[in-house]
Amino acid sequence: MFLGELVQNRSTSLVAVDVKAYELNRSLVLEIGLSSITRTTNAIPHEITSRHYILKETIDLYNGTYIAGNKYGFTFGDSHTVSEKDIVGEVKKFVEEVVPAGNKVAIVSHSVDGDEKWLSGLRITFADAKRCDLALMEIALTSS
Repeated sequence: MFLGELVQNRSTSLVAVDVKAYELNRSLVLEIGLSSITRTTNAIPHEITSRHYILKETIDLYNGTYIAGNKYGFTFGDSHTVSEKDIVGEVKKFVEEVVPAGNKVAIVSHSVDGDEKWLSGLRITFADAKRCDLALMEIALTSS
């Protein structure tokens, strides 16, 4: 779905997702970032709410050789260290906090399929959500 349509549709809440996996073992998730905007008008975001989760089970693993690493560089609030067993509840709590009752959810990500694969490995799903893949948008905008 095109991002412009999602931004104009006030009955759909945008939730940006960014998952970082370990560069030497892509099945291990290091951190999850979430952000959402709350709109008071069609044109201007009222508030951006963000969360950053570092997984306890991989807290000692860092990227930086092949993939840029900045695990402790989150600048939109505090980072929260959470176990894999608790991350599902934390993500659910975030979505409930930022998505008004009755609104649909649209996931915005750079490579939605990859992020959803890592999230599903942690038992986190957005089954009924619309998807906006910024990687595909980038390809479309830069291709001749």
